Amino acid sequence: MSSNRDSLTKEYATDEIVVEWEPRLCFHSQNCVRSLPQVFDDSRRPWVKVDAATADEVEAAVARCPSGALRTRRIGVPPPKRQQPLEVRASANGPLLLQAACASSTQTERFSTRVRGLRSAGVGNRETSPSATARTRRSAFVPDAALTQAEVVDAPEESRYELRVGGRVIGFAAYRRRNDRIVFTHTELDESYEGRGLGSRLAEAALKDVRGKGLVVVPLCPFIAGYIQQHPEYHDLVAIS
Repeated sequence: MSSNRDSLTKEYATDEIVVEWEPRLCFHSQNCVRSLPQVFDDSRRPWVKVDAATADEVEAAVARCPSGALRTRRIGVPPPKRQQPLEVRASANGPLLLQAACASSTQTERFSTRVRGLRSAGVGNRETSPSATARTRRSAFVPDAALTQAEVVDAPEESRYELRVGGRVIGFAAYRRRNDRIVFTHTELDESYEGRGLGSRLAEAALKDVRGKGLVVVPLCPFIAGYIQQHPEYHDLVAIS
C-alpha cells in the first residue's frame, strides 16, 4: 500500500529549472543516478540536488527516466509542444511502457485510466507526462466541509510549514533558515486535496507567519514565488538579492 508521502509530487528547484518527482510512478531504473550522480543520489536526503549541475545537464538526465516519475520545467519558459511517435516498450520483469503525448479530460474529478501500461491522470484537460507506467488509482473524495479544519503549522524540526487536516499532514512548504532569511525550496500537496485552494492557504499562512517573525523571503520554490507575484501585499518580504 502506498504511503501518504508517496502520493505527493515533490519539487526541487533552482532559479533556472524545476525537477518534479512523483514517487508512486518510480520503479527505480537508476538511469538518473547513473547519468548524473552528483544531482541524483538515493542515499542522500533530499536525494535530488538540482544545483549540483547545469540546467541543461539536469534536463538531459531527467529525459532518460523511463517511467515519467521525473519531469523538468524551465523557469519562465513555456513548455515545448511534444511531437513524438507512439512507442511501446517492454522491460524485463517490469511494466509495459507506452510513450507518447496523451491528453485526458473530465469535468468533475481527478481520475485515473488504465490501458495496460498507461496511467493518465488529470483535472480538466492537460497533457500527461510523455512516459507513464501501469498504475491505477482513484483519489479518495474528501468533503469540502472537512477542509474547514485545515490548519497551517510551522514545524521547525522538519524545516517546513505543514498543512494539516485532522492532525494529518496533507502538504507542506519546505524551507531553509539562513540568519534573518527564509529560503522556500519546494511545496507539496496530496493530490486528493488539489483544486480546492489549499495550496494558496498554505502559502498565505506561511508568509503571514514569516512577516510576523520579521524574516526576509527567498522564494526558490516556483509555487511560493508565483503566489507572491500574484499578491502584491507580500512583495516587500522578498529579498532584493
